[in-house]
Amino acid sequence: MRIPMRHPLSYIADSWKASNGKLDSDDIEDDEVLPGGGDGHTGDGLSLYEEYRGFVASGTRVDPDPMLVDFHLFNGFPTDSASYPTVSEGASLFEGITGMKVHKNYSSEDFEFPDTPLDPDPTKRIINFNALTEGHRHLVDQHLIMVMRASSATEDSNAINGPSSPLSHPLI
Repeated sequence: MRIPMRHPLSYIADSWKASNGKLDSDDIEDDEVLPGGGDGHTGDGLSLYEEYRGFVASGTRVDPDPMLVDFHLFNGFPTDSASYPTVSEGASLFEGITGMKVHKNYSSEDFEFPDTPLDPDPTKRIINFNALTEGHRHLVDQHLIMVMRASSATEDSNAINGPSSPLSHPLI
């Protein structure tokens, strides 16, 4: 007997699939689409199993919606700085414009922090670092984008290694 009740080849509860409109979907599925069709690409890099499993942001479990494209952002400004709420407001504006679900409540303990702000190491900034690879339930390492303070007041704001996917962007 499988608990919770699920298809013999699935690790996802049938009740969760049914309540999220994914009853006939495979654990590996990643087919979210941005409103209006987006740029022609589907998915957000998280398999249906990873969406079911959720992730942790600032010590709190997050249950993503498998119908929405997820985007992950780390606000690297100190919480008591004047810029911290500005970055959060900007992330909310980005969410409203794009139709993506922006997860912006990460702390530096939720992922392996880069050695330096410009560290492009693809083994860091991963939000699904403890993925289940058995049965091909993990598609790709999903990286977050880091919004960090410039090293000097005269330095322009820019995206490092951009434009590209979050894998190639160590920070903005």
